[in-house]
Amino acid sequence: MEPLVASPPPPSVWVEFVGLPGAGKSEVSRAVATLLRGRGVAVFEPSYQLDHATAPAERRVSKLWLAARGWAHSRRQSRFWLHTLVQSRQQSARRLRAVTLNWFYLLGSAQRCGGVPGIHVFDQGLLQGLWSIGYAAERPDVISLSLLARLRRALPPRGLVVLVDADIPTIRQRLAGRPAGRSRLEHDLATDHSAAWLAKATRVLERVEEIACELTRVHDLMMLRIDGDARDSVPTHAAAIVDAISELLAGPRWPNVSRWAHA
Repeated sequence: MEPLVASPPPPSVWVEFVGLPGAGKSEVSRAVATLLRGRGVAVFEPSYQLDHATAPAERRVSKLWLAARGWAHSRRQSRFWLHTLVQSRQQSARRLRAVTLNWFYLLGSAQRCGGVPGIHVFDQGLLQGLWSIGYAAERPDVISLSLLARLRRALPPRGLVVLVDADIPTIRQRLAGRPAGRSRLEHDLATDHSAAWLAKATRVLERVEEIACELTRVHDLMMLRIDGDARDSVPTHAAAIVDAISELLAGPRWPNVSRWAHA
């Protein structure tokens, strides 16, 4: 009788949606999670559950705990990220505290999902966190390819990045329909300098996309791009994203994978 060999556990796949506030990241990420659950796949939505389905007091405690975990994981890496945050010259000390807490919370979330089998869907992850840092910075140039090696160490081993595009009128309309204060960009669009803020938001997003593209060359990472303007396209986008996730689950690790799915 041949000895029984335990089958390896299913891999952990990190899925992050990246785009401007109002592009439709959360809507598509929710559709993807629902479709995966319908296929019997273990799926987690850490950022959505914490931001949208958790009481405020519990949410603050959870974010602080994850931020502490993110800081404690590697003091050397943490000092690098803290230095980067300070060098970005945030617009106020309060804003620096906010982006620092958010960044280490995202680091802690990424570390936690890396060791748990299943699909971990983030409508706000590390790459979106980089956008938040750069958008509120007086020195957005700190968001650059110089962060690539450090960021790679922080990411889970295997992942999919979905870039969600949307036209400016769509973004304005969606942000106008949100509860007040949900995003920094929403606040800035209500000022007399909205065009300048939108231009900055777009430039920083381009920097983040450049980093994501380079990550596909050095990390086990697939990248998709979708059009977030039409809500009736969400099911089609979700199906394409789930197909990409299936490839990541079934296939070997490989670099240099990038798929631009304009739909």
